[in-house]
Amino acid sequence: MKNNKWQVCICGAIKCEHEYLMVKRSLNDEDCAGFWEMPSGKLEFGEKVADGLRREIFEEVGIDVAPFEQRIIGISEYSSEKPEGTKYSVQLNYVIEVPTKELDIKLSNEHTDFVWATRDSEYVDEFIAEIIDAIEPNREEGYARTKKM
Repeated sequence: MKNNKWQVCICGAIKCEHEYLMVKRSLNDEDCAGFWEMPSGKLEFGEKVADGLRREIFEEVGIDVAPFEQRIIGISEYSSEKPEGTKYSVQLNYVIEVPTKELDIKLSNEHTDFVWATRDSEYVDEFIAEIIDAIEPNREEGYARTKKM
């Protein structure tokens, strides 16, 4: 019998001007190893969304986002098939505008690198491009590659 499950995730698009903080997943990660993504993760049961957003960003990149403006920009849905079953995710996407890229980034062991990237850079796939389009709807640049899960 397959073990299907669903989860609620939160994503923080950390933005400075027209660049976004992207982090590279560890090659040992079971989901999306080596992919570039925005800081994100699962909400814990009973956790308030604002608390989960703050916790996930602090855990992944060591930044306290409390002093910065945070606003929801949309919801993404995706699923991944595994031999043991399907994982369905609903992701709440937020933008967090920071005044400088000179932040003291401290990566968790889930990630191996970070970069500030524009929408049309090689670090941005179709999934991330859709999040950026919700933030900057008038930009008409293409994306570099497509994420396969």
